[in-house]
Amino acid sequence: MNIPISSTEAARNLGDCMARIRHTGDRYIVSRNDKPVAMLGPLPGSGWVTLRELVDLW
Repeated sequence: MNIPISSTEAARNLGDCMARIRHTGDRYIVSRNDKPVAMLGPLPGSGWVTLRELVDLW
């Protein structure tokens, strides 16, 4: 799931974001001035596949 987050919120909650990425495979779309600038998410090939990705692959 792609979760929108501001750069300020991401900086303040980086540890929580990283934990959620690790455990659920979520991705964060980081924005600044309401414009997306980056994505935080699991590394490709990290072994985690979300249910949606599994269904898409199937």
